[in-house]
Amino acid sequence: MLRVTPNRPRIQLRALRVGSCVKTAVSIPDDLYDRAERLARRLKMTRSGLFSAALSEYIARHTEDDVTDAMNAALLKIGDQSDPFVREASVGVLKGTEW
Repeated sequence: MLRVTPNRPRIQLRALRVGSCVKTAVSIPDDLYDRAERLARRLKMTRSGLFSAALSEYIARHTEDDVTDAMNAALLKIGDQSDPFVREASVGVLKGTEW
């Protein structure tokens, strides 16, 4: 069920599966559509590509496990780069911070 909040426009979806993609009709406010059109042209991508990228980013930002997994992967990639001075300075700052 789609919940409508005051800060978010109501979005209506209809979908049709075509091969490995889903073709869908989405109702969005005119100004949002116009902004999306301009951005897609500037980025030299299709509207579908822009909407897919935007939705993927939105889902990634709002799915806690994905964010944690991405952060863990980044930390594994850079390895342990701890610096004793930075560690001690951080502890000092945290001790003086009201939680």
